[in-house]
Amino acid sequence: MRLFVFALFVLLLLVPVPSVAQRVDPRKREPFDEAIDRGLKFLAREQNRDGSWPSGGFNRAPGFGIPQPIPRGRAEGDVAVTALAVMSFLSAGHVPGEGPYAETVANGIQFVVSSQRRENGLFASPLGGATEMYYHGICTLMLAEAAGMTEGKIADDLKQRLQSAVVVILKAQRIQGRDVGGWRYQISGFDADLSVT
Repeated sequence: MRLFVFALFVLLLLVPVPSVAQRVDPRKREPFDEAIDRGLKFLAREQNRDGSWPSGGFNRAPGFGIPQPIPRGRAEGDVAVTALAVMSFLSAGHVPGEGPYAETVANGIQFVVSSQRRENGLFASPLGGATEMYYHGICTLMLAEAAGMTEGKIADDLKQRLQSAVVVILKAQRIQGRDVGGWRYQISGFDADLSVT
């Protein structure tokens, strides 16, 4: 299942966002396009009923990032993995309300936004502070992309949620100490690292 998460990252990095002018004639498709289509079909098949995608059978141990197996039979959705999967579809031009993956994308977005805490705008990991800013950053990125690619009521709701999420990011930026300007795993603190920043 680690392959699933790795494949998701690779797919996200490789999928260009097509504009109307750049859409390829279906009769002149490259092998690369076929690979992306197969990847999206795989992701659509693996989506949970609640709109989420699982973390590939692993969670991270608090504070260390060491993968820990999830007990057999549990394929709970992971909000950050779901955000990455949604971005794969968005990057390929699939949005809620149109196309073959309309429902897949809409359900994924709904799963992610339903995990945002209304009181403070945070998308937190199930493990708490050990990885909260990783989760929050990935989910905020997905929100920004989805808000920019949708219209009407959906876009308005996503933009409101995005504003709350950005406030969290600004609050978490380090303003004192040797790591001024950076971010770390938790909202509060003084240290920073490059992976979260």
